[in-house]
Amino acid sequence: MILTSEQNDMLKGEQGSTKQKAMRLLVDLGKAAGAKRLISVVSAHVSGVSPLTGGQGLLRFLKDLTADGDSKTAVETTLNAAGCDRTRFEEMDIPVKDYVEKQQTILDAYESLGIKLTLSCTP
Repeated sequence: MILTSEQNDMLKGEQGSTKQKAMRLLVDLGKAAGAKRLISVVSAHVSGVSPLTGGQGLLRFLKDLTADGDSKTAVETTLNAAGCDRTRFEEMDIPVKDYVEKQQTILDAYESLGIKLTLSCTP
């Protein structure tokens, strides 16, 4: 995969471990899709919000990304709809153990990364 010098620096960890992890993910996904290079973006939208669909892997990944406490998105980023209403978790009476706590942990992690909690499928 062809990377710019800045992207190579990120991949090598020269811009911090969080950017390195994110770049590894992007490069792996790009290679799997047969991409020749990455493209520049001015905004992004993140899906993968529900504990049911993301599971323990999502929780672990977000914990790892937020570990240094000062990592932020590089472009304006919005977040897809969550698995349940953020302000009315308890009223939904979801019968999955620790679902509410896991959902809130996911939302808090995304927010700490500077992602706007629009909680909508429409960016």
